[in-house]
Amino acid sequence: MIRKNLCRFIILFVFVCFICLFTGCKNSMNVQTKYVYDDTNYKFGNMTYKENIETIDIDWIVGDVYIEKNSTESIIVREDMNENTENDYRVHHLVTDNKLSIKFTKSFEYLDYQFLLKKVYIYIPETVLNININCQSSNIEIKDIKTLNININNISGDTNIDNAEIENLKLNNISGELLLFNSIIKNNDINTVSGNIGLSFLELPSNIKIETTSGTINLYVRNNDSFIIEYVSVSGELSSKLAYVKEQTFYNFNNGSICYKMESVSGNLKILEK
Repeated sequence: MIRKNLCRFIILFVFVCFICLFTGCKNSMNVQTKYVYDDTNYKFGNMTYKENIETIDIDWIVGDVYIEKNSTESIIVREDMNENTENDYRVHHLVTDNKLSIKFTKSFEYLDYQFLLKKVYIYIPETVLNININCQSSNIEIKDIKTLNININNISGDTNIDNAEIENLKLNNISGELLLFNSIIKNNDINTVSGNIGLSFLELPSNIKIETTSGTINLYVRNNDSFIIEYVSVSGELSSKLAYVKEQTFYNFNNGSICYKMESVSGNLKILEK
């Protein structure tokens, strides 16, 4: 497993360097990459959908992605960018079979464009059950929503989930910071290379599984919370503000029965009190 993490670090580090070649500053982004999909029937620009949509797929290259609660049953897609931008370079979207697909631009054999600003805001009702996000260099912010499944694949951007209720969260990242605060997330599956992780749940999850290479894991808990952590690392260390009983790689807090699994190469694990 440790060897797998090291190999993953080398491969993804090269990928990050490649992404950095076409990613500019926050408000000016020079994108040069292949971006091909079947864009038949896709619409562009801001849109409100009143259809019964259960799944949202988001494919974004650079720029921020915001997902928030909508008080109505509609889904709103709104893009924040230069108003003079050509339509081909605006957000594109399509609904098929109760699924909303959101794309960065239209399809290009090779996308070469200077974006002055590129952010997308998606407002969703509780009827959306599945959210899939694939990004290359985007900050992702999710707040005030309730949903069943969220799957996130990002490379170098930060991910911030706040005040959300999620049944299953799967998150893969390389170098961005991951913050899960003030939320109820029952099942957490997190993989990262160098990104630091901050976790503070309103309720203790049913499952936490974390694999990281060098990122630090900060878990905030209450003094009387009861759980077990299986922590395996090559050179990382576990430190805790709370008392625990250790047996081999298992750390038991307050006679816990729920076991969380955390693994790193050099990343530390810190147990902090709320």
